[in-house]
Parts: sequence; C-alpha cells; structure tokens
Amino acid sequence: RGRDEVRSLTAAVSDLHRHGVDLDWEALCGMSVDWDTFFAESGTSRVDLPTYAFQRQRFWLEDSGPQAPQDVESVGLKAADHPLLGAAIALPDSYGVMFTGRLAARAQAWLGDHRVMGRLVVPGAAVAELAVRAGDETGCGFLDELTLEAPLVLPEDGGVQLRVLVGEAADDGRGLRQVTVFSRSEDAPEDTPWTRHATGSLAPGGAAPGEGLT
Repeated sequence: RGRDEVRSLTAAVSDLHRHGVDLDWEALCGMSVDWDTFFAESGTSRVDLPTYAFQRQRFWLEDSGPQAPQDVESVGLKAADHPLLGAAIALPDSYGVMFTGRLAARAQAWLGDHRVMGRLVVPGAAVAELAVRAGDETGCGFLDELTLEAPLVLPEDGGVQLRVLVGEAADDGRGLRQVTVFSRSEDAPEDTPWTRHATGSLAPGGAAPGEGLT
C-alpha cells in the first residue's frame, strides 16, 4: 500500500528467487521472458563475468592451539592430549611428572570471556582442570585438595607458559601425590621466577558414584 505496484512485485519475486524458490517465470509473466525488454528502462546493462575462478586469500589469524610444536614426540616428549596442556615429561630423578602448556587469549578464545576488573583471569575451574588432568595421567584420578594461591592473569597480547608438577606418591598409606601449578610470561627472561598459582594433593581412584536421579 502506498508503493509502486511494479516495483513491489519485482522486489518480492526477486527476494523469493534470492532465497532459492524455484519460480515459474513464464507463469509469472504470461509469456517467455525477454529480459532485455524487462530491464530496458532500469538503467542496467549486461556485463561479462570473469571466466576464471575468483582469487581469494585469507588474512584471518588461524587458531593453532596451544600445541607447539605439534609433534611433541619428535623432541622426546609425550603428548598430553589436552586442550590446555601440550606435553608430559617424566622426571628422571623421581617418580614425578611435569606437564607443560601455553595459555593465550588468541589460542583459547574462550578465556577472553572471563575478566576481573578489566584483566584476563583464568577461571579457577580451569586451574582445577589442569590438576585433574595431571592426576588422570599419573593414576590419581581424585582431586583430594586444591588451594588457589594467586590468580593466573593473561596478557592481552602473547601468552604464558604453564608448568604443572606432580610429585611422587607419598608413603602414607593413601599414596597421595602433591600437585602444583606454575606460570611465567613467555617473554620473561630465563632467570625470572615462576609464579605459583595452586597447590593440592591427588589421590588414587576416583570420586564415589553419584546418586541416581530416578
């Protein structure tokens, strides 16, 4: 209503065609369509399209994830098979294990959703997940205790190196193993001390099964 009939009908038919509707053009027009006549007074003209495939080039930053290098076995390490931890290293002077990884806002985009006073802070649940994964790898699938000591803050650009240390089993009848989470800026000099974010203990086995919901 209040709009040009020909223009409104043409726009409606065009939208249907653009959305994949199979239109019967001859039924619409009552005759075979002469497109040159149809567009004669519209100011449009025919143009030749390229006969070759369009050349495209992507400039988006690809998410390669925290695993670098990808083939950790080639440098004598064991892949941790975890989105936050890249490799596991058995310590030769004990039965302990060290896990390594890298956290960065660009590598793990979901970390950008957790900000505290404007700063990117790794959620405590993610720190607990690091300890749980370390326990699974060392046969201690139950997180007995975990104390968060310092927030794990990420820079806006770049990332931090992770170290998760699991000590040897204690001779206490329970076989508890200490777990500690450290980080350090990847741009920091080699003599920069590591920040300890969490300490806790791991126990063999897993949590008791939950109650049924029936």
